[in-house]
Amino acid sequence: MILYLIDKNIVHKKNINLLSKLSRQDFLNKTFCGQFINGNWKETISQDDIDEKNEFLKKQIKIWQNFHENLSCDQFIKINCFYKKSVTDIERNNPMGFTILIYKNLYQFQVLMRTLYTRTNYHCIHIDLKASSDIYKYALKLSNCLDNIYLSNQRLNISWGTFSLLQAERICQKILLEKSSKWFYYMTIAGSELPIETNRNRIEILQLSPDKNRIDVSSIPRQTTFKNLTIYKGEFHTILTRIFLQAIHNDSLSIEFWNFLNGSFVPDEYFYSTLVHFQHLPGIKSRMNKIYPYYQLLSHYKSWIHQPFSECQSEKTIEGVCQFNYKDLFNIEQSKKLFANKFNQDLDLISIFCWEQWINIKQNDYLHIDNKHYLNKFPFTTINSTDNSTLSKDFYHMLKYLNKQN
Repeated sequence: MILYLIDKNIVHKKNINLLSKLSRQDFLNKTFCGQFINGNWKETISQDDIDEKNEFLKKQIKIWQNFHENLSCDQFIKINCFYKKSVTDIERNNPMGFTILIYKNLYQFQVLMRTLYTRTNYHCIHIDLKASSDIYKYALKLSNCLDNIYLSNQRLNISWGTFSLLQAERICQKILLEKSSKWFYYMTIAGSELPIETNRNRIEILQLSPDKNRIDVSSIPRQTTFKNLTIYKGEFHTILTRIFLQAIHNDSLSIEFWNFLNGSFVPDEYFYSTLVHFQHLPGIKSRMNKIYPYYQLLSHYKSWIHQPFSECQSEKTIEGVCQFNYKDLFNIEQSKKLFANKFNQDLDLISIFCWEQWINIKQNDYLHIDNKHYLNKFPFTTINSTDNSTLSKDFYHMLKYLNKQN
């Protein structure tokens, strides 16, 4: 439930209609939250005001985050506005599959689902064994009440840097592959992430890939090998295709490599980054670069401390990764990527609260993407592909569609 609209001076109790009446420009110029996203907050908002609002949000979230427990499904859907979004033809015709990995922070999980969920997509949720009963109950409510949400009955105790992360992800991948043959693109989302774009804009961006088989996976070669094949390291964050997922679930060499990584440190950073160099797997021939650093990913905006193109305005890191706060919202919006990693409700609530408002504004005041921000800006959307790659009909269709919007 979206509880409050905070402007520059006062806090309003609100309903969803208050946000729906604001344009993007009005939101950015006239609201408390908008000041962080447009980058003007230093000139208009005091630190005392920020601290006061953070404390206020803490109290309100504590009161409201378990409000869903006694609601009927109809009430739950209505209050959270899950079905309020209008679904467009491009969304209906291009459903996505998502694995969602959750282990803490109920409020953040709720915001993630409100900003990510679209009933035409397919979502599998894995709840860590360490997660609280409140988190599991909320996930159960989602799966019982909403279309196309599946809660994994198999739960693992996921530990960072271990094989358990790949195991939990694979459980959900199998569920998604079995539940529907309709979705094409696939992403794994962590509970610490939030979408940067609406579902409609996200699909518009994905359709700009000139090759339908192209996937978005970072990779840097290492000196170690597997069966005389170079092992690569990269981010766990990816954009994969259904045909690629089906292949690696059935391909003997891919399965052997998956098992080979069991017992290694951070195997998730090696698995997809190495698989994209297996020449027999689909989509490999459309890959632009052998060297593909993390900051070139379209999938995620993420800042590693002391890494190129890394800007951590919050100056707060855990295990080398920036923990975004309100200071980072401008850079997140300007990144033009699909998801932001990582938010942390234990360190800052304003950023999460304001970002949910911004996604709602973008949903209600639709603006088509500007293809200049994407074509030849990311490897995934680079036109000058290899000779073995073909430009898909969807790519030309999207260019035609965007030209009409202009």
